[in-house]
Amino acid sequence: MEISDWIAAVAAAAAVGSALFAWRQARAAQRSESEAHRALDRMAAAQEALALASRKSAWGVPKKGPGSAWMIRNTSGKDITVVKIDVKPARFQGDVELERPLPAEAESGEFLQFRIDNRVAAQIESIRLTWFFTTGSGEEFASTRTLR
Repeated sequence: MEISDWIAAVAAAAAVGSALFAWRQARAAQRSESEAHRALDRMAAAQEALALASRKSAWGVPKKGPGSAWMIRNTSGKDITVVKIDVKPARFQGDVELERPLPAEAESGEFLQFRIDNRVAAQIESIRLTWFFTTGSGEEFASTRTLR
């Protein structure tokens, strides 16, 4: 075996070694990318779970105020924007007056106030607030509360 054969063999071995190294780096990058995607999926799931948990406790129990006033507290820990209020039974929809126009922002801990004639309030089964977190993705949630 001549010296040129040895040089060719060493060069071939170096090329194989370099190819194996590049392959290992590519595999590690794929794993890192896959891990990053899984981490993003876990973060999205955690945010969704937080939103669902917050939705259940977003509003306190409606409380009767003086005269025909009612109030409900934003207990979510975040600012909320209310976009719609529905009343059940629907025939009393026009009898509920929000103190401010919709969409109405309610800061964390703040009361959202509305008026319902006392004779009508006794006949209303529930109110349903459609809302979203003011600083969130804009995904809407609905919370139903009884007046009794």
